[in-house]
Amino acid sequence: DKSVKSDLEFGPMVGHGSLDLEPRGDSTAVKWSMRMDVPFIFRAAAMFMSADEGAKDFEDGLANLKTQSERP
Repeated sequence: DKSVKSDLEFGPMVGHGSLDLEPRGDSTAVKWSMRMDVPFIFRAAAMFMSADEGAKDFEDGLANLKTQSERP
């Protein structure tokens, strides 16, 4: 198993990302996660945001990872 860890800065906030790869036969399972401690003021604003915000970016990133990893 292999993983890539990263820290992402969003102004005063820092996110900790992880991309974990697990071989499964002739394919690879990918787990992409991010953890962030969010200050209270931003948590209050998050109540008004859509639960799907950011999901398209993750989906696009996973699709790009699949394309790049399947190149000869």
